[in-house]
Amino acid sequence: MLKSKTLLIIPVLLLVLLAFTSQDSTKYQYIDVQINQKLLSQKVNIVINEGKKLPWMRDNRLKDENGKPVVFENEVNALNKLGEDGWELKQSYSVAVSNSMAVIHHIMMREVK
Repeated sequence: MLKSKTLLIIPVLLLVLLAFTSQDSTKYQYIDVQINQKLLSQKVNIVINEGKKLPWMRDNRLKDENGKPVVFENEVNALNKLGEDGWELKQSYSVAVSNSMAVIHHIMMREVK
């Protein structure tokens, strides 16, 4: 009798253990977006850092299909475009460059399929 109960309990315990150890296999990609205002203009370009080591002086601005930097009317327009492409804003912060200037960074995330 004890043997039959033990044989019944073992599969149930294994199922419970599997239920608790199964992990969410969703993968995410993160980027750091820096918004740069164009000289003598209200329009902006965005620079995207994917966390990869880049060659010195490489232009990593967002580009269109022709390889030209995309120009946005303003910062919100740029963030909305990234939102349309599946990016979700997670955090924003600024870094002081000088007494009168700060660089704003936006950390964005999207699910990798």
